[in-house]
Amino acid sequence: MKPAYRSLPADWLTVAEAAQLLGVSKVAVYKALNVGRLEFRLIEGRKCIEARNLRARFWGSSQRLADQPAHGWQREPDWEAIGEVLNAYLGDEWPGPPWDGDQAATVAMCISLAQEAAGD
Repeated sequence: MKPAYRSLPADWLTVAEAAQLLGVSKVAVYKALNVGRLEFRLIEGRKCIEARNLRARFWGSSQRLADQPAHGWQREPDWEAIGEVLNAYLGDEWPGPPWDGDQAATVAMCISLAQEAAGD
């Protein structure tokens, strides 16, 4: 059995070691490297991450702030403008609710298009 031998400097971690320390998968660490949230240095042909402040750099840059909306809207949509565009798409002959599955899907698609057209 080979003795445990670590040839890296003490303040540098491999991707596997960083993932274990952070409690995430290696894939999550590689994604953070690829998008630039973490930086690496090649040491002995391996991607290595500086251990100093690793948790703060990884989690601080990946956690969504509590006051940011999850869906991306910063304000309430302008439903009147969306309604005008939606009425233009559907016309006067469109039946009111309740709708069957196909009609509901059509309305949902038209609402999405109307939101884009209205700038929301």
